[in-house]
Amino acid sequence: MVSPEALRRVRDLLFKELVLPGDTGYWGVGIGEDEVILYYDGSRARRVVNVPSTYTINGEVVRVRIVEARMPRALTRNALSP
Repeated sequence: MVSPEALRRVRDLLFKELVLPGDTGYWGVGIGEDEVILYYDGSRARRVVNVPSTYTINGEVVRVRIVEARMPRALTRNALSP
């Protein structure tokens, strides 16, 4: 069992490195049972990023699962424009 602190640290790291730049195709990150889930939309990717399948935080191994899913329209910048 992975501690919640380790899961949060990996989630925050992936969010800062992959989701915030906006050009990687990754649009969201969440926490599952014992893994961090990274959401990917290939049509939005402008650059290729290799994501490790595991991270080690304080001796705990956190798995990363990538789920291919289109970005919801509500999250796009153009969704709010008339």
